[in-house]
Amino acid sequence: MPHFNKLILFICVFVAPSLWAGSFEEAEKAYWNGQYKVAASIWEPMAKAGDADAQNGMGLIYAFGNEEIRKEFFTARHWYTLSAHQGNEEAYYNLGVLYMNEKMLNYRAAALENFLKGAELGHIASHANVGAIYMAEGDGVHKDMRLAVQHTRIAADAGNAVAANNMGELYVRGIGVLQNYEKAAEYFRIAADNGSGKGMDNLAALYVDGTGVPVNYPEALKLLQSAVDKGIPAASFKMGMMYFQGLGVPKSVAESLKWFSKAADGGDPDGQNAMCDAYGLGRGVKQDFAQATYWCALAAQQGHKTAEENVMRAANQLPKYRTNGNLVGLWKRLDDSIPYDLLSGGEQVFLLSEDQDGWVRVFYPKRLRIGLVETANLVFDHQGN
Repeated sequence: MPHFNKLILFICVFVAPSLWAGSFEEAEKAYWNGQYKVAASIWEPMAKAGDADAQNGMGLIYAFGNEEIRKEFFTARHWYTLSAHQGNEEAYYNLGVLYMNEKMLNYRAAALENFLKGAELGHIASHANVGAIYMAEGDGVHKDMRLAVQHTRIAADAGNAVAANNMGELYVRGIGVLQNYEKAAEYFRIAADNGSGKGMDNLAALYVDGTGVPVNYPEALKLLQSAVDKGIPAASFKMGMMYFQGLGVPKSVAESLKWFSKAADGGDPDGQNAMCDAYGLGRGVKQDFAQATYWCALAAQQGHKTAEENVMRAANQLPKYRTNGNLVGLWKRLDDSIPYDLLSGGEQVFLLSEDQDGWVRVFYPKRLRIGLVETANLVFDHQGN
């Protein structure tokens, strides 16, 4: 049984304006070079004259903005809408992306409406996003796995990397479809071949476990390295496990820690839990319960069950303090202007660092928070309870 992280369904957020001829190409080139004023000087007259592609281009400029032309949601929506009403499928798609990026009230419903119109016109990325939106409940949209699978499959079969990875995830979990690891592998391969780091990572997991495909450590390592190169922290964790277990590579705790550390720094909860284990056990590093608590807390905040169980084992090895005020600020960083959390008087915290200019790093177990507290707000807990 492959060990996957919880199902994560991705929305396509790239934009793909048409390739235009003549001055359109000049405007497009200027846009991608960040020369928004040059692009607008070419597109705007055409857009005002009713050219749908130029209207879509003007929408792109105001949807993203830069130091030359400020981002303006309503102006972007105006130009996209004019273009879409002329039947421009990319404009419908870009309207959907605009709503997803702004996250306004019922933004998913507004995005879905436009993605559906794009999909009706045959826009593949719109199909992918319709599928992803229907996979979750909320923000004005009801979950509908039948429609989710229908649209995701259309996009995946057309080679859309995001949809193919999502389709593979559905087959792994047996959500909306019968569980089928062979089908999952096929879709992860489509995703990987079309540049999806998540697809590479997921396909590698199948090759390691021999689920849906034969065990193939060299192929798994190749895929994982490609996924790491694309910035997938989970792939770094899996690479660490290959070295930790000696699968297709020499067994090496030291090498595994390099990959676990990379995964942890990238925010992967499995990598963070692995670093917690390493520091808690003194495996490959000097035993350090403060570091173990830190990494376990970060993983636990993301719902990692093992980390939730382990964090207090590590924390209980540390000095215990209590807050001595009615309201104490717990900051994530020293330069935060707004408190990350607030602690009332008598709250127990665990010390993670020495005093540094009147501040110490602490772990607050009630909310699994790591933060900085002024030393003056803490008193040593002699009872430790």
